[in-house]
Amino acid sequence: MAFDVQPINGTLARVAARLCNFHTGNAELLPAHIDWLDSTLAPIVRDLPTPWVDIIGYASHLGGAAFNQKLSFDRCEAIRRRVETYNPNVSFPIEWGKGETESTGGANDNSGYWRAVEVFVYGFVPAPKPAPPKPAYDRKVRLHFRSTALPVVPEFTALANAQLVYDSCLVLLEFASGVSMGATGDDLLMLDASDGTCRWNDASDQQQLLDKLGGRQGVGPNDVVVYYANQIKEKNGGQLNGCAGHRPNLAAVVVSASGSPWTLGHELGHVLLGPNFTPVHSTDPINIMFAPTTGITAPIPAFTPEQVNRLRASQFCVPI
Repeated sequence: MAFDVQPINGTLARVAARLCNFHTGNAELLPAHIDWLDSTLAPIVRDLPTPWVDIIGYASHLGGAAFNQKLSFDRCEAIRRRVETYNPNVSFPIEWGKGETESTGGANDNSGYWRAVEVFVYGFVPAPKPAPPKPAYDRKVRLHFRSTALPVVPEFTALANAQLVYDSCLVLLEFASGVSMGATGDDLLMLDASDGTCRWNDASDQQQLLDKLGGRQGVGPNDVVVYYANQIKEKNGGQLNGCAGHRPNLAAVVVSASGSPWTLGHELGHVLLGPNFTPVHSTDPINIMFAPTTGITAPIPAFTPEQVNRLRASQFCVPI
């Protein structure tokens, strides 16, 4: 049988203990818990200028998993509320209700050892983990965003997602400018009705309309325009999430408002790989050039070494 208060030794904490034997299905502190908190923990917390306390709650197997997870957190909260009265500067970096996930015994085990909370008191907040080093970018692609629609994946989110992909290529995707194009109602109707069929070395009718609306103003010869449109409709009635067809030396992509989180990175890949790179699309669902991008399975899709070599050699991927 577990004691109500079991000291924990061998840690870096100023003091630590496991408070056991909470009543079944209950988060109320026992008298022994309160006594330990008030007589042992409180003086240490009061004397420290910036104390911090980690609290980890548990539950036995008795009862359902969801109920036990909440119960273990409620037990943490009971301790937190009492400790907060000792010092207004106390912080709780870790407050974790583990439920029955670590409990031993059978399905109906109700051991008092698992009806518990572990409490650790430290005298300082640990230093934050250093941020991972940024890639040593040596090339960049300058992107000019031009929007006529509100995308499901916001422009800056899509850019951040694409940057995760291009990090491994040491290519920086630079946000050069962003403009809401202020298209009129008639303009938007024409864009929706226009032919968005994708063709190599040519701009679709839709992209030409976007260009005429002033989309390329302020765009350098080696920059890429990223258009956002309400939809991209092909002549045969099909819908596209993106299109990278453009006239030579006038790089542009069109992204549908319904595009996926990886559509921008994918279409930009087409621009940088160029019309002569084969295969145009990858059959590997962890590759950014897999189509459709909604089928990509990798947390962060990647390029093959051959794709990296080609895109880094693009005229639109310039040295930094």
